[in-house]
Amino acid sequence: MQYFDILAGVLLAIAGGTFVVRAARALALYDRACTWSTAPGVVVRSELREDTDGDGTSYRAEIACSYTVAGAQYTTSQHTEGRTFEHPEESARALLSAFPVGKSVELRLDPSAPQCAILITGMPQHMVVIRRVGYAAVLAGIGLVLYGLVQQAAR
Repeated sequence: MQYFDILAGVLLAIAGGTFVVRAARALALYDRACTWSTAPGVVVRSELREDTDGDGTSYRAEIACSYTVAGAQYTTSQHTEGRTFEHPEESARALLSAFPVGKSVELRLDPSAPQCAILITGMPQHMVVIRRVGYAAVLAGIGLVLYGLVQQAAR
């Protein structure tokens, strides 16, 4: 039990760092994709995915689009998950309403792999919140480690 604060602090900082990295990747992809060249596409699938576990139910808009590059037909289901954090179900349903099957869309093509495309559905605002929570957890973890070290030194 002597090193509980230090261990808990390290684990909290690692968990927070994981959140920061995951959110930073999603936000960086959004930023990069906004600068990529475009190709026309059509929504071929637009449905709500519900996953229920011990933490409750999560909602995700699953949108797939078909497009053609250099005469080859492709399908992508990657999008920027432009939704808010406060109402995930409402946000997912709003995305589905905005991107119904058959809708013509503009896809962003990855310049290093044009067969990879992404649909810009808006900034993933929920990732901004997750990144902030991650930073807070990292700082709290560091504080807990420092507190534990001070307590150990005082003994």
